[in-house]
Amino acid sequence: MAAERETPQSKGGKARATKMSPEARRATARAGAAARWQALKSLPKATHGSAERPLRIGDIEIPCYVLEDGRRVLSLGGMVKALGMSIGGAGAGEGDRLTKFASGKAVSPFISNELSSRMAEPVRFRAPSGGSVATGYEATILPEICDAVLAARKAGAILKQQLHIAEQCEALIRAFAKVGIVALVDEATGFQQDRDRDELHRLLSVYLSEERLAWARRFPDEFYRHIYRLKGWKWPVGRAKTPLL
Repeated sequence: MAAERETPQSKGGKARATKMSPEARRATARAGAAARWQALKSLPKATHGSAERPLRIGDIEIPCYVLEDGRRVLSLGGMVKALGMSIGGAGAGEGDRLTKFASGKAVSPFISNELSSRMAEPVRFRAPSGGSVATGYEATILPEICDAVLAARKAGAILKQQLHIAEQCEALIRAFAKVGIVALVDEATGFQQDRDRDELHRLLSVYLSEERLAWARRFPDEFYRHIYRLKGWKWPVGRAKTPLL
């Protein structure tokens, strides 16, 4: 079966390899390794960050990095999880999951051309160790996606099965805003030099938890029962019942 899938190019390459001397094969292998190393060196390197020290938002962990050119980058898989999406089920990789969601009928009208073009080219970079390649997006893309999802929800375009993503986006946006103003005050006053290193992480987790609880307490269950009845939805048992409309 494997031979049937071979292309003419791969067959030709194997044929040439069998005719090469051992020295020539070694030289070709060295040349290929050198080319791969040059390609790796051309990628920007992360000067700060590691998978062991992720950005923590409540129970979410997003590996984050700062590249040598100053860009702040979040890992692709971490962003998928932060938005409440499952990694699998939408293509070969994590990027497929995120780009498929953003290009879907419900959300794509609210994605700007600029954001769409940025998402079409994920950032490939060298990990701080220098030996592996990682993929992510600039950190500012996460709140921009959240803005687009919330705009879609406001316009009534969001799908029922995407409501939990909208809820997560709202909580993230509110938490980011609160931490942002704290960070700006700390920078203006110089307190950033005295606060604990993980203070903003801690505040972000606290604010996210508060946003989730505030939404859960907003209306009594009876209100949601009427919403489900009017929409013709099945009332869930033992699961979160809060719809986002």
